Amino acid sequence: MFRLAARSIVSPVIRRSVAPTVAVRFPPVSSSLQQPHQQQQHRFYAASALTGEAIKARILEVLGSFEKVDGTKVTETASFTNDLGLDSLDAVEVVMAIEGQSMREEATDTAQYRLDKEN
Repeated sequence: MFRLAARSIVSPVIRRSVAPTVAVRFPPVSSSLQQPHQQQQHRFYAASALTGEAIKARILEVLGSFEKVDGTKVTETASFTNDLGLDSLDAVEVVMAIEGQSMREEATDTAQYRLDKEN
């Protein structure tokens, strides 16, 4: 019984003395907050939008550089399976490579709608 009482008294003291202290450091206040009249102006420029021809050229370039595709067979109307000889996994790899060229990902339905609309 004495051991239980001693442990309940000593234990919180030990826990408090061993507990780590946390120092919070705040970053220095920036000069722009100190002097608002001297704030620098930030300008953001965007490149012009890609044209349809530029997009087609990029896609044809990616297809031509794909290792399983013969570059001479790549045209705008070439089929992945029939003309280029790609299976479904290769087609997925090609699409991922095209998306990797900083092209915007689009849903399949939207892409198909745009293709049908142009033709």
